[in-house]
Amino acid sequence: MVLLFNHPQTMYNTPMKNDTKFIWIDLEMTGLEATKDKILEIALVITDSKMNVVEKFDPITIHHDLNKTKFNFEPGTHKIMMTAFKNSGLLDRIKNSKTTHKQAEKLLYKRIAKHCEKRNCYLAGNSVWRDGIFLEVQMPKVSKYLHYRNLDVTTLRLLREIWYPKLSKYKKADTHDAATDILESINQLKYLKKHLLK
Repeated sequence: MVLLFNHPQTMYNTPMKNDTKFIWIDLEMTGLEATKDKILEIALVITDSKMNVVEKFDPITIHHDLNKTKFNFEPGTHKIMMTAFKNSGLLDRIKNSKTTHKQAEKLLYKRIAKHCEKRNCYLAGNSVWRDGIFLEVQMPKVSKYLHYRNLDVTTLRLLREIWYPKLSKYKKADTHDAATDILESINQLKYLKKHLLK
């Protein structure tokens, strides 16, 4: 299925303002297909354009009946992902959460709108285009509030590997814990900015 992003034409000429915010989001999901997989947890950190933290929020964990929830990871990564979810406590948080999907979208929207104007905030993170698709399909109110452009740290990471292979790789724990992962993405961009964007 091809997912098309539809945005008003006026968005394409919107200049970046001095108070622009980066909306750092990391989603944990049951798989990678936005039309069939489910969002499990949402980590959110808001920074200014210089990556100073404006506010770090507690993750939003969505309740699911784990006995009925299907996880759709590739065979080679399924065990790794489920072990990571168990070790991080995510599975217990999902089971004990009282938050519905609709409540999670409303809360996420409220947190973002608290700090930035509509379309003057840019989704940021590693491979964040994937998170963006999930938001567009499953949390459209949030998606429409954000600017259509995003800040994907993976782009700079790949350029480092190709253009500067001798530069040390930024080491990440890769815990698949949303709260930890999003802070690592921010610190990774700071590292890449320091060494690549001189």
